[in-house]
Order: sequence, then C-alpha cells, then structure tokens
Amino acid sequence: MNGIQQDYDICTTTPKFHVAAIDKASLTPMETRYTYSNGTVENPDNDYGNANDNGGCAGRPMKFFTFHQNNPSEIDAFQNFVENVIPNGDYILIY
Repeated sequence: MNGIQQDYDICTTTPKFHVAAIDKASLTPMETRYTYSNGTVENPDNDYGNANDNGGCAGRPMKFFTFHQNNPSEIDAFQNFVENVIPNGDYILIY
C-alpha cells in the first residue's frame, strides 16, 4: 500500500483463497493470530478458521488470511469471514 509491501508468502501450493482485510479509516490490514515462543499472543481474537492461524504458515502474524478451497469447513469459515467478520465498508482483497 502506498508503495510499501504489506506481506509475502503463499504458504503451500494447495489451492486457497487469500484474503486481505483493510480498515477503511486507518488503512491498516487485519492480521492473523500468532503465539510467540514466550507465550505472548498477538491478535488473540483473530482465529476465524483460517489455515494460516497461529503460525500455520509463518512464524509471525500475517496480514492476510488463507482458506483452503478443498476443505469444506474452511470454505464455510471463508464465507463467514467475508460476510460477517470484516466490518462493512472496510476494503477486501481476495486473490
């Protein structure tokens, strides 16, 4: 955003939806939940059934959420995330 890379990685080659949610006021991307080895939890409420939850892809909070296209529960979680979690008016990028 504004010429600054926000995140990177695709995690695996399993077909999936990548979803970035960006706050309409601050233009700050929503991040995944992640627990560091010292027990510190970043974004503790951001478990939405996504595949990259809590280090499922990288050792850090990520600025996008992934949902496998071959997993019915993750497809349901994807639909819920887009329709009910992301606040109305925020920006959504799905790739």
